[in-house]
Amino acid sequence: MDPAPFSIRQLVWMATGRQQAEWERTAHLLALLINMNLPRGKSRVSPRDLNPFAKGRNTKNSRQLTAADCERFANSFKKNQGGGG
Repeated sequence: MDPAPFSIRQLVWMATGRQQAEWERTAHLLALLINMNLPRGKSRVSPRDLNPFAKGRNTKNSRQLTAADCERFANSFKKNQGGGG
């Protein structure tokens, strides 16, 4: 698609809309997989809980990502690389 006839605002709206649609589909698939493999008695996961674009998303268990979290994440790759080329 040629972006020339569209303003930056319109292009951002289109990109955001596509991301929202893709995350909606992904969240439903993830929730399906998680709920299929849950042990009996565990509470079900809602697609809304997994979708970062969902309005009214349940955020009671979420927390802000910190620099220390990013550091630990990066270090986990360094530890797992080893010397095997």
